[in-house]
Order: sequence, then structure tokens, then C-alpha cells
Amino acid sequence: MTVLAVFVPLVSFALVGTEPLSEPQRERFRTLAIEARQSGDASPKQYADVISRLAGDPCRNVAHELSETERTALEAELSRSLSLPSVQVYARLKLGNWAVIYSNISPGDPTYAFFSADPLSGGKPVEFWSGGGPFYEVGDISEWASENVPGVPKELAECFAWYVTMGTE
Repeated sequence: MTVLAVFVPLVSFALVGTEPLSEPQRERFRTLAIEARQSGDASPKQYADVISRLAGDPCRNVAHELSETERTALEAELSRSLSLPSVQVYARLKLGNWAVIYSNISPGDPTYAFFSADPLSGGKPVEFWSGGGPFYEVGDISEWASENVPGVPKELAECFAWYVTMGTE
């Protein structure tokens, strides 16, 4: 009798850009914010938004790790529920029942889809965002999410804005 051992690696995907900034990163953003304000790229409000967020940790209560098993299940369910031939999930931010899933569910650029209920339990996207933004738009993007995604938790809106701006800069 031959015994075959199979090892299945557990892969966990964590979002880059969901951790607090280090002191050198904060200093870099302070300098960039000053330059953006002086050049007129950033408004006084945008400058203040960046400076006020530098010491923060907006993603501290937001789950951002995604195991290979979870990713595969999300891809299958999104493909089925949205009638797409296939879906690739790149990342997920999750807070309570809410999730923001970064995937290829729309044509063109990868898209962030906001779900008010777990897609694995039948939740459908309630709003979409494509692309990123310059770091000084962190406050604007958080406000956009709060105003355009009905019921989104403020903490998830903040984490999302952080991720697509300051976390990916």
C-alpha cells in the first residue's frame, strides 16, 4: 500500500496599504502635501484632510486578509450571481456585514464593489468605484463613499479612501 501525502499551502492575501504609516512615510506625505498645496493641486481642505489623517490607522478594525479558500469562493459566487464567465478577486476590505471587493467584475479597469451584505450569502453590489486617486483626495473619496454608498460604515469608507489614495501612493 502506498500512502500519498498532499500538502496544500494556506495562502493569505493582505492588502498593501492598510497598515499605519511609518514616521518616514508620514514625513514624506507631509512634504508632498505641502508641495501639492503650494502648486495649487490640493485645496486648503484637501491639505488639511491629509495632515489630519497622517497619524491615523483607519483600517485598524477592517479585515483585509483574504485566504485562498475565501478568494476562490468569492470568485465562484460573484461569477454565478452576476452571470459572468469568470471573476478574479484581487482584494477585500470587510467590516461587519459590509465588504469592498476589488475585482474584475466590470469591463475595463478592475473595480471596487461595495456590498452591504456578504456576497457569499447573496449580497449584491450597491455601488462601484474604479481607479485610485492622488493622496490629497483621501477626504474627498471618503466623503464620496459616505454620500454615494447608502449605509456604508464611516470606518469602512475611511479605510477604502486610505487604501485607494495614501495606501497605494
